[in-house]
Amino acid sequence: MELTPSIKHGVAVRSVPFLCAALLTGNLIIAPIFWYAGYHPDFHTIHGFATKFLEGRSVYARANPYLPSAVFLLAPLGLLDKPTAWLIWKLVMMSVVLVTISGIYRLSRLSLSIPLAWCCATNIGLLAGMTPKTGNPGNLVGPLVVLAWILMARNREKTAGGILGIALALKYPLGLPLLGLALLKRRLKFAATAFLVFAATNSIALLWLARNGETLGSVCRAVKDGIVLVGGYNDYGFNAWFNADVRGRYSTLSAMPLLSGLGLSPSWSRGVTLGLCMFAVILAVYTTVRKDGTILCGLSVFSPLFLTLTYHRYYDSALLVFPIFLAWTQCGASKGWPMVARAAVVLGSLFLLRSIAYNLVYRSGVGDEMLRWWFFNFLVCPIHIYALFCIALGAFVLCVAYGHSDREGEGNCNTEKYP
Repeated sequence: MELTPSIKHGVAVRSVPFLCAALLTGNLIIAPIFWYAGYHPDFHTIHGFATKFLEGRSVYARANPYLPSAVFLLAPLGLLDKPTAWLIWKLVMMSVVLVTISGIYRLSRLSLSIPLAWCCATNIGLLAGMTPKTGNPGNLVGPLVVLAWILMARNREKTAGGILGIALALKYPLGLPLLGLALLKRRLKFAATAFLVFAATNSIALLWLARNGETLGSVCRAVKDGIVLVGGYNDYGFNAWFNADVRGRYSTLSAMPLLSGLGLSPSWSRGVTLGLCMFAVILAVYTTVRKDGTILCGLSVFSPLFLTLTYHRYYDSALLVFPIFLAWTQCGASKGWPMVARAAVVLGSLFLLRSIAYNLVYRSGVGDEMLRWWFFNFLVCPIHIYALFCIALGAFVLCVAYGHSDREGEGNCNTEKYP
């Protein structure tokens, strides 16, 4: 029997969601529970911090980038044995990610058909930052930041602010851009709630630490040392993570190993990345406050640039939800440069699903001789860095096109739907 156009459309409407649901189920439920059953190395760290915190032992005797609020919120894990705590941790992450993906789908349905909304949610759900399999708090915080934005878009200001406050308390760098841009757009109830939750959790944690002999000065020193060490902003941290002679250095999505490989000294590499940070902030502010600008615009431009500035791995990539969501839902961008920009964002995100450098070095057994070849050093291994810049550029083009589509009769996108 020959399929009529209406039947073909019906088959597509049913088959695309089914396929997308299968991919999301495998990545967000089956893989974290069964495939990644063993402990992630980062989980040993946070479980150890939680146990020490509850027992009154010092967690700030050495460099530690986590704020007291993070250790306080993770403390309940220390009440459980490690296997149970690991299972609970993954279940909490799975719950947050599933709620976040569901919220993304509901928002995208305002602009897209059902099959395309499912494709948008699947593109986002397959990112490493949306895979609840690691022990790093960033794998939980990224989806929490996105969830806070979703709730703010639905005008649930206090709930959204409370969620962002928890995200800030756990890993503040991932939540600060949303807080700052919300203040620019005068979402004061949202911002105040987030700050109060952040301040309250830190105050309680500091009181507990003081009761056990920790001083505010020692905490501040340990946090500062942890930031410069893990971020690569001192010589030891730079050499440990970003030095051109370290195998697998490009498994971190930072511009610093690329700059180092190009011959820049550590100080120049740090300077360039910090300059890029300032440029990213200016660009985010501009795209937010300009006419027709939104918080989504600012986050879409800032997030991919932010991920190139310092040490991070794939668990922070949930922040790329913003440019990807913008690219999928951008209306009136069906031709010309906006079309190219949408493709650049969506295709660029696919390069971030797995670490090419990590797999080349540790799984495929590429030798030192091959890694010294310029093709690998400057084209293949840093492809994730290039992808992030590509996503940022594409997002900027879309943000500039945002305010022009209606006036030019190219679409009917209501830019007020999203904050």
